[in-house]
Amino acid sequence: MFSVIKIVHRDDNSIKQKFDALKKRLDDAKKLLDDVKQSIDNSDEDKEALKKEVDKIKKAIDDVKTLIDGYKKDADNSSEAIADINSKIDGVIAMMRREATDNNKTMISISRGWNLVSGNVNITTLPQEVNSIWNVTGANWYGYSPHKDIRDEIRAKYRLMDIHIRAYKGTEVLATADTEIEIIDEYIFDAVQSYDKGLSIHGANNQEFSADDIKCDEPYKLYAIFKLMGSEPEVYAPNIEVENYTEFNYIYQNDGYYTYCITK
Repeated sequence: MFSVIKIVHRDDNSIKQKFDALKKRLDDAKKLLDDVKQSIDNSDEDKEALKKEVDKIKKAIDDVKTLIDGYKKDADNSSEAIADINSKIDGVIAMMRREATDNNKTMISISRGWNLVSGNVNITTLPQEVNSIWNVTGANWYGYSPHKDIRDEIRAKYRLMDIHIRAYKGTEVLATADTEIEIIDEYIFDAVQSYDKGLSIHGANNQEFSADDIKCDEPYKLYAIFKLMGSEPEVYAPNIEVENYTEFNYIYQNDGYYTYCITK
């Protein structure tokens, strides 16, 4: 699912260029919010409440851009500074991605392609833009689709889901276009994640936590953690650097994630 990740040694001389790339990422997000605000003007919904949410996100973007400018003036710029800013940008993206619609229902944005999310996915309300969703338990793959022909294929080769997915499990969603899926908010299920050797898939279990808190089971060590949105991976790799991929430092409550543990 992932393309090859090229590992390079950290080079703090490239930090300022990375700051510029981060700032461009925020500028692109702000332009997207301008489009959202325009669509609100053309809608029949509670415009003022929606506009307040957009303005809240714009302020968060401006706060991060101010932080970037402060770091760029600091002679002690480091890869840790980049990690700190990426963590704050993760928070802005989470605000943009997650839209609470009432007290017990949440819609989260899904991009065209493969996405890894977590939450109690309501399989009965999947939109037509979703090709299929997937979950693995042990060595068994479970799938579901809003399309009958695809459900028949899943039933023939894998196991067909018949219940919602717990939030401590990661769910892979394959979408043919940008869309939203419904997540039913639920209590935190008492589940302990096991990070064994190799690649494993997990859900955030309606919690938010630092990627630094994730430790592989003994006797293994963490190589990297991956998040996935629209087939574009984001990478957490504290001891290496990967080229051409966005780094992250935080897991949010509707994030699914892969861990890759290797022998020490």
